[in-house]
Amino acid sequence: MKFSKAYIGIPLIVVTVVLLAFVIWMTFFSPEDGNTSQSSGPATSVSFSEPIAPFSGVNQNNEPFSTDDLKGKTWIADFIFTNCPDVCPPMTFNMQTLQEKVEEAGLDVTFVSFTVDPERDSPEVLTEFGTKFQADFSNWHFITGYTHEEVKEYSKTSFKSSVQKLEDTFMHGVHFFLVRPDGYINSYYVGNIDPPFDQIIADIKAVQEKAN
Repeated sequence: MKFSKAYIGIPLIVVTVVLLAFVIWMTFFSPEDGNTSQSSGPATSVSFSEPIAPFSGVNQNNEPFSTDDLKGKTWIADFIFTNCPDVCPPMTFNMQTLQEKVEEAGLDVTFVSFTVDPERDSPEVLTEFGTKFQADFSNWHFITGYTHEEVKEYSKTSFKSSVQKLEDTFMHGVHFFLVRPDGYINSYYVGNIDPPFDQIIADIKAVQEKAN
């Protein structure tokens, strides 16, 4: 059976439109659930009823990494994958910029990037990806070592953020999540377009001052 070029192009157009709609929705609308105390602006403060659930995996050095390594720490999390053609490169670029600003401010913060494509994103692949964006691996961990279904459920239950597989790509949230030392999410921020760096730094300082 033969298909015309126009007919073959229809599925591609549909997939493109769906992806674009998802990115717009994830950028301008907040994660599900959670009680928001600030619903507008570049930063949203939240109050989830449960702390981040335990997780375990390996980082870009193929070293075990879990919530045990984050106990009592302030950390910033996001979800990415290395084959991502659109939102992940700017998110990772912005995360690296935030990492530099955190260092300049003299703050102790850990950065955690979960891949939503663990089958392809091995520690070696994640190292190459992070290096491309000049990530400082001393306090930035790119996590893999679980299944896609596990990270999909983890993103949904702990971060109230959707992850979906579509053909040969993935749809996921574009937010940076600030997690307090007590394990609760404090706030989240759009990570792919003009993140509010000054606000994030101010929120980190407030979180750490309160914790002390």
